[in-house]
Amino acid sequence: MANNNKTGWLTENFYFPKIFQSFRIAVHPKNLVIAFVFLVCIWSVGRLLDLKPTVAVNRDGLTELDVYMMNISDVAGFIEQHRQEGPAKGVFETIWKFGQEQLDATVICFIQMDLTGLFLIGQNCVRAIYWVFFYHPVYAIFFGLFQLAALAIAGGSICRISALQFAKGEKPGFFEAIGFSTKKFSSFFSAPLVPLGIIFLLGFFIAIAGLLGNIPYVGVIILGILMPISLLLALLAALIAIGTAAGFGLMYPVIAYEGSDSFDSTSRSFSYLFARPWRTLFYDFIAFIYGFACFLFVWFFAFLLLFITRFFLKAAVFVNGNGDSPDVLSNLWPQLSFTNFTNFSTASADTIGQKIAAILILINLLIISGLVLSFLVSFFFTANTVIYALIRKQVDGTDESDIYNRLEEQDLSIEPKAETST
Repeated sequence: MANNNKTGWLTENFYFPKIFQSFRIAVHPKNLVIAFVFLVCIWSVGRLLDLKPTVAVNRDGLTELDVYMMNISDVAGFIEQHRQEGPAKGVFETIWKFGQEQLDATVICFIQMDLTGLFLIGQNCVRAIYWVFFYHPVYAIFFGLFQLAALAIAGGSICRISALQFAKGEKPGFFEAIGFSTKKFSSFFSAPLVPLGIIFLLGFFIAIAGLLGNIPYVGVIILGILMPISLLLALLAALIAIGTAAGFGLMYPVIAYEGSDSFDSTSRSFSYLFARPWRTLFYDFIAFIYGFACFLFVWFFAFLLLFITRFFLKAAVFVNGNGDSPDVLSNLWPQLSFTNFTNFSTASADTIGQKIAAILILINLLIISGLVLSFLVSFFFTANTVIYALIRKQVDGTDESDIYNRLEEQDLSIEPKAETST
């Protein structure tokens, strides 16, 4: 009996090794293709919006984002001074370059186990997002909604594939997964917006109390009377904000597993999070460490792939088309480095032939780097799908193999025909 109890305790409290299945599921070609298409769509729309650049840049190439990161008080003056002077940059180009720099820095910090550096990188990313919304609000809202729509289809499809593979070992078809996320598009799209809408609604009621404070003579008294209610509403908004930030990763898996709507997604993710906060954080921590270790492996594999390719190409290609320049490959494909192996500079290409070759090489480099980033997207949704299944089992006792099946739902909706007597 004691051995059975010990085994049950180990099974219940050390269930997290199943998170390690996330890598195998995340690298499935269907998940990577969906994530890759998602990134291509985001990049294409971002570059399209950059046709009208709005980011102020000085003659030294310093952008307003760089100034914001150094000194917030100087941003307004910098924008006023340089907006009309030199060529501006697009918001997407600026934030994309910033993201690449932060990703390279993250790889270095993770290798060096620099926790302080990782914290600062996270802080910088949050500040960069704030910069976009504060200084370019129209762009941020429009592009943010497009990202959310693309994420609803891509993330929903990846979660559905991951849920079926983890729960039953099934591998649904590509279009079957896309069809599921498309059918549930409104749920996936609105799931992150529901808690944000509640926060703004609570903020609206708090603002009403502030407006009443403008009434002459008695306004401040009313404001003081309503202060406890305002604090209570702010407390609810703070809890919802924490639940949204910590439980966002569980929202899409809820819909993928249960086939439910956005309100059920918000309710379940919040209830599971607050029911098992430490266990959820523990699972998230394990997934983060394991996921980044897997990402470093994928990063290294991609670097090794490109390094071997470039090494043997350089050994064989020793003159250009005119036969007068050694080491022509360096003009087409600059030297690699592990921390930034996707060096896309093609400024050394001189002739038309070299420029065409450089563009073709660039396309291949973009595909390789895109697949590396696609793994991050795929792993995020896959790991959170597995975590949701584990947390659900802890809270409700529901087995991870219990998953919504559209075919079963259709069968149940068909009423049996009445038997005719003979």
